[in-house]
This record gives sequence, C-alpha cells and structure tokens, in this order.
Amino acid sequence: MRRSISLFTGLLIAMSGLAMAGPVKTVAVSAPSAEGPLLAYKNAESNLKASLSTLARYESFDALPTDRDGTQYAPDAAMNLRFRISADYRHTFQKYIWLDANFEHDVYTGVPYGGFEDDRFIDPQDAPGGEGQLRKAKLAMRLGYVAFGGGVTTSQWGLGLLANSGDHGWAPGNANFSDPRSGDRVLRGYVLVGPITPLKLALSVAYDEVLGDDVLVDDDEATQLITALMINPRGDRTAGIYTAFRTQDHGGGKTTDVTAIDVYGKWTQKVGSHYPLVTALEVATVTGETDLGPNPDYPSHDIAQVGAV
Repeated sequence: MRRSISLFTGLLIAMSGLAMAGPVKTVAVSAPSAEGPLLAYKNAESNLKASLSTLARYESFDALPTDRDGTQYAPDAAMNLRFRISADYRHTFQKYIWLDANFEHDVYTGVPYGGFEDDRFIDPQDAPGGEGQLRKAKLAMRLGYVAFGGGVTTSQWGLGLLANSGDHGWAPGNANFSDPRSGDRVLRGYVLVGPITPLKLALSVAYDEVLGDDVLVDDDEATQLITALMINPRGDRTAGIYTAFRTQDHGGGKTTDVTAIDVYGKWTQKVGSHYPLVTALEVATVTGETDLGPNPDYPSHDIAQVGAV
C-alpha cells in the first residue's frame, strides 16, 4: 500500500476514499506554482515574465517482499522537494520576427529527509540527497517561416515515450495525475522551418549533447542527431514522426549506437459544448548495436525494441 501526499503552492484540492477492508488513502494535488508570475513587464515590443515555484511530496510505503527469500524493499518515509525559478523574455521586432530568451533552474530538487539507498536494489526512486539542476538557458530567433536557436533546454516529443521534459504535471483544466521531477535535459542547437502549406507542415533538425536522461548513467557521454516532421504541431489535431540517431560512450572503448523512430498522433473532439475528448497514440522502435556485456563469441550485441502508449 502506498500513501502519498503532495503539497504545492496554490489552491489545494483533496480527495479521499475508503478502500474495501483497508485503511483510508488520501491524495492531495494542486497547481505547482502561483496563479500569476512573480514579476511581469510588457510594452509594445517586449514581454518579460519571471516566476518562483515550490513543490513538495511526502511518501511512505509498507515493506514489500521482492524475492522468495523475503528480501524486503522497505524505504523510510521521504520528503521530496523542488524549488524552481524561471524567466521568459520575448522581444518582437515586427510581425513574425522575434527573439526569445528562456531560463529555468531548479535551485534544489531531491530528498532532504528519508529516502532509500540499498546496494541490493538498482536505481531507487527516492535516494537521499539533492542538487541544483539547470533546465533551460537558451535563445531562439524567429524570422518568418524559419526559426533557429540553441542552449540548454528540456526535450519532449509526443506523450514522452522517448523524450520527456518532466513538464507535464497536474494543472487546472487537464486530467494529468502526476508529480514529475527532473526530465530529459540537453545542450541543443536547432533549425526549424514551418508551418508551411495548408497542412501546416513543420520540419526541424537538431543536434544534442545529452546532459541527463533515463539511459545516461554516471561518466557516460551521449550525442544525438534528431529530425522531426509534424503536421499542425500546435493544433488540437496533429501527427508527426521523430527520428534520433544516438551515440553513447560508456568509457573503456565501449559504445552504444542506436536509431530511434517514434510516430505520434493526437485527435481532439469536443463533446457537448464544454468538454474536449483527447485521443493520442505513440509508437516507437529502437534498433542498433552495443558493446556492453561482451563475451568471446559475441563482442557486441544487437538492439531491437518496440514500445507504444
């Protein structure tokens, strides 16, 4: 059984229910930031917004047996905190020509109290300790149908099956029941063309140095070349294909080279006069080769994965 309490800045909405022959479970969710920016400035050409947000989650677990010998996963109760500052600036030179600057930094993200650390278990979710984490420090220029830019940023595609920015938690008006932390962070340079044609096609090419994601472990280095083609990318009905060519250096002369292809689509249909029904699908394949886990017969191994959500 898991008891979870999330405390955020903003209005707290609590829901509780009684499970059959079990204890009461209480879950609390609210917006992760105040309703308005901490600082805002706007004139005919410039728009600046700066925000400060706090987010906390308290978790406790009953001990869980993990094997036939009775080895238990028994973490202490944990407090998970995040303090974030952010700023967004846009300077508009004329219609369809503007400069964007974005900054986002988690001053602290982690577990200052409690958590779990045991060498018998791999990658515990709430290991004790915390750190500062730069998420965005980037510039982008829009010149009509062409945009280009670079800097530190988060990476997101579709529903987040391959690239997940960690930005999609609960907010007023959506049905996300989640409390994300961190996310995929990269040092990126990119060029985008679009939207063009009646289909509102957009094509982008990017090159990343990976700063942190699910498969980058300590001392690894990874780079990736990404292409993406989208139809109506900002619309309620959209589809696209994303391709990433990734090389990950594990040290000691060992590397992993993969090609990931991800197809995503979303369809939004209004039900009645007030309720949107959103249907989305994402399917991804990963193929390639790795030098990890070699043996005399197979110094390298093929990779083939398929996933969908």
